[in-house]
Amino acid sequence: MGRAVLPLGSHEDHGALPPDTDTRIAQCLASRIAAQSGWDLLPAVPYGFSPEHSPAAIWIDAQTYMSMLRSLLLTSGHESVLVVNGHGGNSPLVRAVSFELVAYTAAPVSVEVLDVWSAVSSMLGLRGAIVHAGPVEASLASACGVEPRGYVEVDEESALGRTGAEEDTNPSTEAPWRSSDLPEPRREYSRSLGERVADALVEAALRGPRRGSRL
Repeated sequence: MGRAVLPLGSHEDHGALPPDTDTRIAQCLASRIAAQSGWDLLPAVPYGFSPEHSPAAIWIDAQTYMSMLRSLLLTSGHESVLVVNGHGGNSPLVRAVSFELVAYTAAPVSVEVLDVWSAVSSMLGLRGAIVHAGPVEASLASACGVEPRGYVEVDEESALGRTGAEEDTNPSTEAPWRSSDLPEPRREYSRSLGERVADALVEAALRGPRRGSRL
């Protein structure tokens, strides 16, 4: 049946932004991609892997989420599915399932992934340091029709300069974290920045992976 686009989101605390912000962003980008490409648009998955936001989240455990995603991809009836993932917590699980399907040489579907926040971090030179519910996320949400209530609209330079993220090149270990560990986001956004980022993400999805690019 050709190609399809599958948006993945979450339902979790986003401060002043709606709890389904990740889903709305993924749905918005997937809709634009489908409209410009003619690919089928699959229904969004509104829940993700968000244990760090408990109890202010409805989330699916890792094993169940991977099993669900695997089933959706294998039974969609499409030869190829572009996954648009709008929630960072889903990223390692989406990656794992994608690699599994490559290993299954008889799998009836090929998978590409647009990992929204990894792509945005790379595009804006923030090296993954996008503050949760901060100016960049609020800007992209605004471009996708979400009203950032309680946020002040600023120009692009101000929004980018106030992410609260500074590059740290020192290697370190990682540890599980909770949403209470996150910095308080600056409530600022730029609609024009959000539109520019959304356009770039859609363009990247339509262009497909570069030769030699890897998840």
